Amino acid sequence: EAAYMAGLCSNENTIDCFIKVGRGLPRPKENNPDRLSLALEPEAAAIFCQSLQSQNIQPHCNISGSLRSNRYVVIDIGGGTVDITAHRHEQGMGIEVISEPVGNDCGGMKVNNEFSKLLQKIFQDESSDPNDTIGFPRYLQTDNDPSTLALRHAVINSLLHKEFEFQKVFFGSNAKGTEPLSQADEQEEAEKEVCIKLPFELTDFYGLDKIEEGVEALQDDRIQLEEDVLYIKYSKMREIFQSAVDGILSCIASLLERLQGKIDTIYLVDSFGGCNYIYQKIS
Repeated sequence: EAAYMAGLCSNENTIDCFIKVGRGLPRPKENNPDRLSLALEPEAAAIFCQSLQSQNIQPHCNISGSLRSNRYVVIDIGGGTVDITAHRHEQGMGIEVISEPVGNDCGGMKVNNEFSKLLQKIFQDESSDPNDTIGFPRYLQTDNDPSTLALRHAVINSLLHKEFEFQKVFFGSNAKGTEPLSQADEQEEAEKEVCIKLPFELTDFYGLDKIEEGVEALQDDRIQLEEDVLYIKYSKMREIFQSAVDGILSCIASLLERLQGKIDTIYLVDSFGGCNYIYQKIS
């Protein structure tokens, strides 16, 4: 809409105000090959999903019937946000937004942030500032040495967004998201765990003895430290995922309640949307 209002897409005054709900962007009457042609992300995602062949669908998805739908919801769960839009798509009429989009900040990074809070407890390095979104204040106190600060940020980012991210994806692909778990599933998952190797820079700064004390202070036998590796049971990983799951389900419920069942298909897209565990929770 901003691009249309700026005249980047059409010479015509196609849009002069922002549109919350209703028909999609009108097509300009003239042909302007030297101007932008725009597709909104939820609409593009839905059209892409409807064009997929069954062999290209994630194997954990339960597909019955056609992938095409006239009334559907697109749930876009990326790293940062959840964005949900409901559409009606009628032949020759384009795509109509049938309810005001909803969203929140419960994307995949919410899980990483919960793990970060757990680490800060273990390292006994929590911030007292409610506006501090990074944490680890002692480790990041470098007496205004920018190069050391940058290196320490890189260590934390690598741990949270590479080492833990790999284990998060592994858990999301293998854990059962159904509720309640069967007794057999509970017994099976009781033996499963993820392992996160702590970087030398952190174990050297905090000390392995102090880290061990932090783990013991949690009084949670689902978290164990062996040398420089944290072992976390699946049941604890469920708790780390839970705030993101709750936020996603709450957001979906608010839109579905407003639609009163007037849809027949849900398209679940983007990185965290492709997570089997999240798929099962939504199902």
